[in-house]
Amino acid sequence: MFLAPTFQHGWTRRSMSTSTGGGFHFPSPRSLQSLVKLDDLQLETPDAIRRIWGEYHDAKSDALATVLTAAELETLIARGKKCSFFVFPVYRVNSETKEEGFFTMLSQFQDKCFLLTTLDAYRENPAQAPPCLTVSLFDDLVPSKELALVRGDVANVLDKPEASVLLDALLARYVDDDLFSTVEAFNLKPHEFNFDAYLAECKKKRD
Repeated sequence: MFLAPTFQHGWTRRSMSTSTGGGFHFPSPRSLQSLVKLDDLQLETPDAIRRIWGEYHDAKSDALATVLTAAELETLIARGKKCSFFVFPVYRVNSETKEEGFFTMLSQFQDKCFLLTTLDAYRENPAQAPPCLTVSLFDDLVPSKELALVRGDVANVLDKPEASVLLDALLARYVDDDLFSTVEAFNLKPHEFNFDAYLAECKKKRD
């Protein structure tokens, strides 16, 4: 059973524009300095930074983290600017009914941040759609360590395991050359984007 999508084939970024420019908004992400002691982190090796950043978020129920190379961050930001929207099916099993299926999240890139909300909330009111996951990209350590820190803040709708899968999928779609072709089609070549085929691909990966 598929809980979404409800949109027609060919629904893309172009159908999401509004009179105010479309998109949904969220306060700017916090600085890295507000999360960690940046001066102390600068003294660590890249491997230690990866470990510290991961351990810092492991115990948090509403946040998760990963680390990118400087080159991966550069690719991610460039492609985010070029293709700012994409959709991600999220798999879920209903704990009571045991029904399983997918609901759809919409991502939008803004500056050094990806905002993700449910497709249903976006379609109802783009300007008021609440972000369920905010992915912040921190480049503070790129000059000295060639590392970029990534943090995902989970607000609602998603639990942490779902957010983790979603974060991995988002980064892969934008950084991997082959996977990015689907994002390009969604944004730039809508006639080539087939949601049903994309959903079948995602389902097959789960199976």
